[in-house]
Amino acid sequence: LSNNWRPAAFFRNIITHHHKTIDHTIMIQSTKRSILRSIHIVFGLTILGYIYGPPEEVLPYRDNFRFFFVPVILITGFWMWKGHAVRRLISKGSEPNG
Repeated sequence: LSNNWRPAAFFRNIITHHHKTIDHTIMIQSTKRSILRSIHIVFGLTILGYIYGPPEEVLPYRDNFRFFFVPVILITGFWMWKGHAVRRLISKGSEPNG
């Protein structure tokens, strides 16, 4: 260690920097888009199996597609298409009236 290193100054810097404004973003937007896109594609591929599969094998899974796969595909597609507008509406609605 060098002579310039002092533990007290080091910890003081951490404490003073702690009070600065910190960006609380957990995930960057490109990562969110990649995750949504992957979910959308994977669930879309299952729909292809449902459409082109033999009817006697696909029939037991009919409710899964109606109530799970199709809504997930619709929600992820809508969020990728108009998610920015929904976020803007939510952020405008949470501002206090002044």
